[in-house]
Amino acid sequence: SKVSNQFFSHIREVDALVHVIRCFVFDNAVLSDENKVDPARDISALNIELIVSDLEMASSLVELNDAAIKLARDFLPGPLTIVLPKRNIVPDILVANGNTLGIRMPDNSICNLLASYSRVPITTTSANVSGSTNPYDIEQVLSDLEENLHLASCILDQGRLDQTPPSTIVDLSTLTPTILREGPISSKDIFRQVVVQPFPRGAC
Repeated sequence: SKVSNQFFSHIREVDALVHVIRCFVFDNAVLSDENKVDPARDISALNIELIVSDLEMASSLVELNDAAIKLARDFLPGPLTIVLPKRNIVPDILVANGNTLGIRMPDNSICNLLASYSRVPITTTSANVSGSTNPYDIEQVLSDLEENLHLASCILDQGRLDQTPPSTIVDLSTLTPTILREGPISSKDIFRQVVVQPFPRGAC
């Protein structure tokens, strides 16, 4: 896209940003400082989702099963988050000391290109204060952050975004699929595709 080409034409700036992304995602020292991750939230209480570039990257982070692969091929990139058992490489603080991790491939070229170019996943919290409405342009983001704005290292402005609902979240970490949040992809569409297979033991 035009925006993607303009963004990635500034290769030196992108290289610097990619370095930050690589250091950030699996750095417990950084992750333990909530001001560096998300000044509007307590990260220790959150389950952070990760944007991945492809299924190969996803498989290094979570235990993929046939249902997850099927949904990914049918609906990704798109508004779907798939929750699966995490692998040991994923820091516990990213998942509030839980055992599962949500993975995404959004229908957004900048996010996907960053994950692909950096060769690491990207942590994804919302660009708003908890409880406030979802922002769809930079003015809303700046207004929400207010006094915490100086803590943001980088803000990418893609212009005004379409006001789409948050992604559908499906939990495939057990033998019984669960819709944790229904979004643009309906539960009917999900269950039409899902046939869950048992996870192999000791697959981390």
